[in-house]
Amino acid sequence: MFNHQRPHDALSLDVPADHYQPSARPYPTVIEAVDYPGDYRVRRVSANARISFQGRPIRLGKAFIGRTVGIRPTTTDGTYTIHYRHQQIRTIDLATP
Repeated sequence: MFNHQRPHDALSLDVPADHYQPSARPYPTVIEAVDYPGDYRVRRVSANARISFQGRPIRLGKAFIGRTVGIRPTTTDGTYTIHYRHQQIRTIDLATP
């Protein structure tokens, strides 16, 4: 109802459905596996949304269940970044309990 019957001032009192256009980009049906660089340590996220790294459980979130993530050291002080594909999703500091 909101998109088809309710006019909007920002749209010159048109309804949003009048301005909708489907994207011309094809939507992939399969997401290809990612190949992390050699300096990354790769882990698969478990059914409880966690990975284990250097004996410590790390929670990542339900969106990553079953996905593969890459872990990369940032410095020598025990700090690491966790990446999903090309996006950094978390930083962990193993120097703190």
